[in-house]
Amino acid sequence: FILFIYLSKIFEKINGRKLSSLVLSFAYIFSSAYIMVGSFPFSWYFAHVVVSTCLILSVYFTLVKPRPLLSGLFFSFAFLTRISVSLGVIFFLSYYFIFEKKIFIKRVVRFVIPVFFGILIFFWYNYARFGNIFETGYKYQIMGIPEVVASRDIGMWSLKHFPTNLYLFLLKTPI
Repeated sequence: FILFIYLSKIFEKINGRKLSSLVLSFAYIFSSAYIMVGSFPFSWYFAHVVVSTCLILSVYFTLVKPRPLLSGLFFSFAFLTRISVSLGVIFFLSYYFIFEKKIFIKRVVRFVIPVFFGILIFFWYNYARFGNIFETGYKYQIMGIPEVVASRDIGMWSLKHFPTNLYLFLLKTPI
């Protein structure tokens, strides 16, 4: 319920209308990972809920109640849950650059401090667990499909995946 309130405040800040903000918040809560956690309590759905909650709080403390330190803290929590969230830093930095030019450096520094500590924790955890700061544990997964194993061996961030992913996304029909 508390997340519903935060979401409605964010939507109200963006569009200025109370009723549509409540409808959008309701639609988000009841059409996202929150439903899956309530229906099927699997751990991977819970991770989506943690990331989503942390990102919503981070956006709230950027748009509605500007607290860059809290925003950065919640963003770093989201990053520690899912690495792909790191691309979201573009939103926050561009928001500060576009809408808060006079205090851009001050806000960015306050936002980046907790994110920096989150990155340090991430590297420390990887090193303590796997012996390498860049190893996230994916190479230790047990996979039975040879194509998936071959794809993983290329590297998680390799550009060689691009043509295959483009083909699968645009041309291959669902099975």
